Amino acid sequence: MKKKISNNFSVSLGLVDYINPILYSITCLVIIFNLNKIMDIPYNIIYIIGVILSLIFGFTIPTVKLLVGLGKIEFKLPVKYVFYVNLGIFISGLMLIKNILNINIYLFLGIILGSVILLYLIYRKTNKFNNIAVLIGGIGYLLIYISLITMALNNNLLIAVILYGIAICLYIMLIFIGLFANLKDARIHWLIEISNIICQFLVALSTIILFSYVIL
Repeated sequence: MKKKISNNFSVSLGLVDYINPILYSITCLVIIFNLNKIMDIPYNIIYIIGVILSLIFGFTIPTVKLLVGLGKIEFKLPVKYVFYVNLGIFISGLMLIKNILNINIYLFLGIILGSVILLYLIYRKTNKFNNIAVLIGGIGYLLIYISLITMALNNNLLIAVILYGIAICLYIMLIFIGLFANLKDARIHWLIEISNIICQFLVALSTIILFSYVIL
């Protein structure tokens, strides 16, 4: 007898999850449109590659959840998809901090090497690839937020700084959920998606406000 596919993950959860990559794509488009004037071509290309990587797998995850909700497939933790989304975010974050903060090549390479060593040590300690998938995104978002907050501070845009700060607090909460919560529970995914939507909305709004006032 064919095993019945669990339907704890509803269609609505999959549809709601599409909002996150849409909001993230808005943020990225605003950044690309404005920073292509000051970002060197190689870094600009790599930044765009990171964005494309994130969005491809960012839209794949809700599609998988939608198919689970429809009862077409069984739910499996999308760890590899999360990793590729967050790897793209990490790549984009590196390109932003290199250009916005204008750091030298040695510090830039040091950030990359330090991040790789940190992730390797955490994996050796926990032996959980999910932790790496979550934390590489945490580092990537940290680099993005540092870059954009620095730009906002340099232009005395306090409202953007506050909105980015709230988004950081939400994202830290999401990291802890990703590391310690039961990710097979659909209710946890609802909490993650609602929090992530608020976080992505705040970042998109902050970025639009920032580049509405900043003249590059």
